[in-house]
Amino acid sequence: MLRQGHRRFDRGVIRFGKHLAIASALVCMACKASNREQTPTLSRRNEAAEVAALQLSQMCATAAENFWHRGGYDRPSSPAKGTTERWFYQSHYNTEQKRCFIRAHSAVLRLSGSSTDHQEVFDAIEGGEPFAILNVDETMGASPDTKKITLLKASASTTPTPENLEWFRGLMSR
Repeated sequence: MLRQGHRRFDRGVIRFGKHLAIASALVCMACKASNREQTPTLSRRNEAAEVAALQLSQMCATAAENFWHRGGYDRPSSPAKGTTERWFYQSHYNTEQKRCFIRAHSAVLRLSGSSTDHQEVFDAIEGGEPFAILNVDETMGASPDTKKITLLKASASTTPTPENLEWFRGLMSR
């Protein structure tokens, strides 16, 4: 007797499971169909903006590479004895300022354990003086409070507050 009741329960679960699976499949098909209807509209609308952004980014990358070579950053002088230097750059078209920036970055590590992280942001097309400079001197193993941070905005010394440091970082990300 118990087995028959159990079989009826199993059949009910199986029937319910089949109906649930069919209902789920119909919902998924409906979702995919509505997405297909909306996707072309979104693609057409964003495609022109994306192409324009890629063209600006490519133009900026080319201008930054020319700036890098023209300024001699690709041929730094030999590092002082007991130091290691690493130079590199990053380009970015800043959409807020509508400018192409290049960040020339040098990292110096000394045998004494001290290091200097120096970053200069220039307008890669106009050149000229740095738009901003961030310099961080620190000694390994020392308290973070001993870091010496210097921030310059348009050749004027600025207090390295969290807001000003965020402004500096935002030059290469907005």
